[in-house]
Amino acid sequence: MIRNELQGIRAIAVLAVLIFHFNHNWLPGGYLGVDAFFVLSGFLMAQILSRKENILLSDISLFYKRRINRVAPAALFVILISIPIALIYLMPFEMRDYSASLVGAVTSTMNIMIANKIGYFSPLADNQPLLHYWSLMVEMHFYLLIPWVFFWFRGVNKVILALSFLLIISFVYANYRSQIAVNDAYYLIASRAWEFIIGSLVFLLSNKLNFMKSAVISHLAPLVFAGYLLFFDSTIQHPSIYTLPFIISMVPILLESSKKGSVSELLSNKYLVYLGNISFSFYLWHNLFVFVLKQNYLDLNILHLIAVFVITVISSHLSYKYIETPFLNKESSNAKNKINNKYFYLLLIPFITTFGVAGYKTDGYSDFWKLHNSPQSVKSYELFVNGKKYNLPSKSEKCIANLSSFAELKTFLSNDCRKDHGKALLIIGDSHAIGVFRAIYKLSKENNIKDKFIIGLTKGSCKVYSKRPDCFFNDLRIDSSLITENFSKVIYVQRNFDLSKLNQSSTFLGKLADSVKLIWLGPRIEPGIEARKFVRQGCNSQFKYNDIGQENLIKINDILLREISKTKVEFVHAKEYDIDKYGDCSNLFWRDSNHWTQQGVDAVSKKLLKVMKLYD
Repeated sequence: MIRNELQGIRAIAVLAVLIFHFNHNWLPGGYLGVDAFFVLSGFLMAQILSRKENILLSDISLFYKRRINRVAPAALFVILISIPIALIYLMPFEMRDYSASLVGAVTSTMNIMIANKIGYFSPLADNQPLLHYWSLMVEMHFYLLIPWVFFWFRGVNKVILALSFLLIISFVYANYRSQIAVNDAYYLIASRAWEFIIGSLVFLLSNKLNFMKSAVISHLAPLVFAGYLLFFDSTIQHPSIYTLPFIISMVPILLESSKKGSVSELLSNKYLVYLGNISFSFYLWHNLFVFVLKQNYLDLNILHLIAVFVITVISSHLSYKYIETPFLNKESSNAKNKINNKYFYLLLIPFITTFGVAGYKTDGYSDFWKLHNSPQSVKSYELFVNGKKYNLPSKSEKCIANLSSFAELKTFLSNDCRKDHGKALLIIGDSHAIGVFRAIYKLSKENNIKDKFIIGLTKGSCKVYSKRPDCFFNDLRIDSSLITENFSKVIYVQRNFDLSKLNQSSTFLGKLADSVKLIWLGPRIEPGIEARKFVRQGCNSQFKYNDIGQENLIKINDILLREISKTKVEFVHAKEYDIDKYGDCSNLFWRDSNHWTQQGVDAVSKKLLKVMKLYD
């Protein structure tokens, strides 16, 4: 029997994840609810596997069977329901990724497949209704491995030593990997195992952790837990040592405490316990409903959140009662509650797999999609697909490259390009800088500019003031000599701008401008229209821009132009180079609300040519 307070913490964790997926600005650290699930799973698996002193192979087989019957039925059913929803809302290229995720879900490899495909914090994540299944894959990988520790290392003390050793390896690896490969660290079991293992060790060492039940720690831990949910955002290295206090804050809850007025008593509230009981189904369903809502409404409010919560609770209650429970309750004599496992799996798994493989091979059922959409929508989609086919430097163009890390830059600068062409031109910044790099490359290829040694140092969300662990500006703030010694001109680009970081940014860029010519292209005046709206409505429709967002970006450009003119940095207002049209039936300039298509790049390059000549 699972303790009530543990069900209560499950409820809080799943609510945190729901709010984060609904609007990450409302609860920046809400995604840590998944980490809480990992710790709880580790605790409960140790509890299950410790029931017998010596684990046999038959016990491992039974363990696997029960874990599959615990996770698979509801997960497969929600997948089944998601298929028609995906067919309605997803464009073919999204449907292709979704189809691949179906195969990944059935084979428990989805987390591996998406580790280098879609970042959890990317806007693209909103268009994948099953992306949250990655955590189920990590759970399954843990279930696959943990019984063997108890099988190979007989006795509690040996198991504790083995788990402690694995914890250290995983923790060190997570710290290392989360600095250089954020997606790998986030999605894969190697850098997540330590969270599970902490839960397991808390159970195994519960008699030796009485100090964690002290009044001070018991009251401080919930504050740490809540503080992380409120303030720990995606810019902080994770999973890593920075995550550790959040994980440790769960220990007093895991160590049973029944004091009157304690946090455990509060977590044992019947409503939280009920939500904890259905939390697995709740986790499966919630993102599907959030996905549907985001496809239909641009601006979501608290009423939308309440609606999602209510329908998720209803769906979760039904799937818990009629799908989850019957698969585990084999002792029940009620024939109505019994489901033939074999036929359930034999029907769903082949169907989902076949549908996924077919969707992937047919480019997301593109012919089906075209058949059920207007000629204008089909034309819009063709413009969109072609717009993402960017002209990139060939292998023979050895002195032109777009890089994403400080280490890559150091390596690239060791070639002979400096000897042949002198100092290079650098385009540096976040994902908006990638578009500028493409435009500059086009100008170079057409011999409109003299630069032939061109480097892009670009990475999504990597701004001059960013402290993301994988952002190259962390290295450059320590030592910028690599730039001042190897580049004659630098073009800085970023999306939007946090004006509270103006002094910090202007100081850093101003120092660079003392040694190199530095041009800052102001934040684009984004249209605020997603390509799916362009496709759905058809290329012949009239599109209204996000006037409030555009006015704000113009204001930011105006302020930056005024303030940056006090330094040696040459600031270019976005009006001087950006595009003021989204698209029509001949051209599509934007592939989403703020990034250019190849046609957009072509149009911008003509304007950038004037800028380049002006500051040459």
